[in-house]
Amino acid sequence: MDDPSTARLDLDRLGAGLYRDGEPASPGLELGDLRLDAINDAAFKSNYAEAAALAQGVWDEGIRDVRLLGYLLYGYYLKRDALALPFIFEQLTQTLTTCWDRIGPARKDKPADGALHWLFTSLIRQFDGHEKARDEHYQGWLSPEGMAAFAAAEPAVAALVVEAEKRFAQGKSFDKLRNLSGRLRDIAAALRVPASAEEASAAVEDKPAAVAEGKRAPEAAAASTDDRRPGAVTVEGGVALGLLLRKLRLFEQLVQNNEQLKAAVVARDVEQLLGAFDPIVFFPKLFVPYFRAMTRYADDLGPRMAELEQPNHKSLVQLYHADLDAFAES
Repeated sequence: MDDPSTARLDLDRLGAGLYRDGEPASPGLELGDLRLDAINDAAFKSNYAEAAALAQGVWDEGIRDVRLLGYLLYGYYLKRDALALPFIFEQLTQTLTTCWDRIGPARKDKPADGALHWLFTSLIRQFDGHEKARDEHYQGWLSPEGMAAFAAAEPAVAALVVEAEKRFAQGKSFDKLRNLSGRLRDIAAALRVPASAEEASAAVEDKPAAVAEGKRAPEAAAASTDDRRPGAVTVEGGVALGLLLRKLRLFEQLVQNNEQLKAAVVARDVEQLLGAFDPIVFFPKLFVPYFRAMTRYADDLGPRMAELEQPNHKSLVQLYHADLDAFAES
């Protein structure tokens, strides 16, 4: 049962906006205010919902302080997931523009930069985690509401980037915001790939039987992901793979159209991806059984893996690299 003494975040009140028309300027929290210590402590302990609720309690008293923003908005994201993103970016843009002079503390550039850096880092971590896990949050992104939220977030974060550069061009939050903007844009683009694949599959099913038996159209054949060649393996890819496929197709199109400058932009990006290729990002589900087994037996396997550096195990390692079947049967 929930502790009734624990603060709770009021989503409706927060969703109505951080600022009210005609409200007076606020000096922010005073130096040494214990409420800020309690909020920071809750966040440090990863009690983000509590930190957000405590920050909202202070905010509702009319105290406007940049050090509360990250906790407030991150708490809102944790409750509403992708649906919160347009609101978060719009509120931050309002903070950096029309409300900047109405929020404390007096010397707020450095604390604001730190608060925003924390928020953007936390959002990126959420994106990466759900993208790799393909969990219920990721499935929500694929819903019409989720895709619409990402689509609406793109122009909202773009507007925020413009204003953040004016305030924090040399700050650590601006670089992190650009990273966040790129991740959001990539995810929004990649989320459209599964939907396109489903549409293509439906189109194939609707074609006459004669087409399905041997006269399939080129686009129908391209939509098939079943590889019948001997030794071929079909693996489910992640969002990153879908985005990579789009980039490869775009590169081919640009080369064919002799748009060399644009093709060079794509080629450099693909080369960087290949240079730092992480198969876990591109094929996350492929590695799930491995990671589960490693988690279960890590304590036993760790010492044995260290033993492999000893000379008497060299032949076993060489056999493994030479012939997997012989290694398994040895």
